[in-house]
Amino acid sequence: IHCFFDNDRAGMEALQQIRKEYDSTQHIRDASQIYRGCKDLNEYLQKRMADGKEQMQSVRKRNDALPKKPKGFRL
Repeated sequence: IHCFFDNDRAGMEALQQIRKEYDSTQHIRDASQIYRGCKDLNEYLQKRMADGKEQMQSVRKRNDALPKKPKGFRL
């Protein structure tokens, strides 16, 4: 079982409750460690998307600054 709970008290309590109910920690994975530092998985994904957009904009600006090459085929 992969658990993607919020990184707050309620999320930790829900994880503990599932661990108690299924009586096994081997088959229950706390995936909130992936997005540590963020409130939840959604916030983590939004930040990654924003970072990706910033990188793309940076690349586009650099490419726009390069001299344009003539298009077409010359004989």
